[in-house]
Amino acid sequence: DPHNWLLKMLVEGGILSAIVLLVLIGSLFWQIQKLISKCRQTPWLAIAIFSGLMANALHGLMDFDWSYSVLLLVFFCFAGALYGVLQHDDELVVNRSIVQAEPTVKTLSKWTNYVLVLVLIAGSIVSIQLFRADMARADGDYLYYVKKDPNHAIDSYFASAAINGHEPNTWFDLARSYYKMGNFASAKYCLKKAMELFPESGLFYTAWAEIDEAQGDYSDYHETLLKAIKYFPADDLTDYVKLIRFDYKQK
Repeated sequence: DPHNWLLKMLVEGGILSAIVLLVLIGSLFWQIQKLISKCRQTPWLAIAIFSGLMANALHGLMDFDWSYSVLLLVFFCFAGALYGVLQHDDELVVNRSIVQAEPTVKTLSKWTNYVLVLVLIAGSIVSIQLFRADMARADGDYLYYVKKDPNHAIDSYFASAAINGHEPNTWFDLARSYYKMGNFASAKYCLKKAMELFPESGLFYTAWAEIDEAQGDYSDYHETLLKAIKYFPADDLTDYVKLIRFDYKQK
């Protein structure tokens, strides 16, 4: 997932679908912004809801919020509610202090737009970088699983880690590739990086135990398997079997 609703629509639906979505969202915000500038009775409420909608849309450029239909539905429900309030603004009770603050509201709305544009640009840059990292990792998965070439997969995984070094699964992919090549020291180094980012992954502890087993190092084998079972309980019986066999041999 590219962690960006626009890129996701572009990849899955094509250019036409992305254009339709952009026009829909853009026209919605444009109409609401125009209504806010004319709003007399409830300007602060309108700006607050509008800012929340904009924050939701901007965060969708850096995460997959809108992949969940419920969150997308909530967005449009609030947008519709705000649009209805603004359309019937004249029918609401007049608050003189708010009306007197109208010039300030317009100035605030103007500068808010500038800030939101800058945030939009920054969010787009971050999203593109995350998308590049995901594509590099996908290329590594293709080389590892399809081509059965862990040696070249490492280059793609490192390219992904260079862009986004805070993704623990990328470091795990590197550890897995090094393990396949028999480079256990590098595998443990990458696995340690993954554990630092996500210390409660039973999968990482299982992989660490497998490396220890391949090296014939059983000094921490028992404790490592216990941690794997603790963080990954009842998901895979393999760790339980390994632990029972190890305890039996020790006796």
